[in-house]
Amino acid sequence: MENKVVYEVRLSKPLMTVAVMAAVGLVAIGAKPLIEATPALAAGGIQKIAICSPQTGDCAKVIFGRLKIASTSG
Repeated sequence: MENKVVYEVRLSKPLMTVAVMAAVGLVAIGAKPLIEATPALAAGGIQKIAICSPQTGDCAKVIFGRLKIASTSG
């Protein structure tokens, strides 16, 4: 009869936690193209609106990237 020696290798819990997190991250990176949403397309082109006061007819303007609402009434 032959005697066999069996070696059992165990990794610590913190090391296994890091290994599982790395594996999940790699799977997520690989699956990203499958999960990514496609960009929305506007039907009929770009729609533009104006924000105007119904009482005075004054409209808001974009000046230096900020929305300015000028009031002509005192």
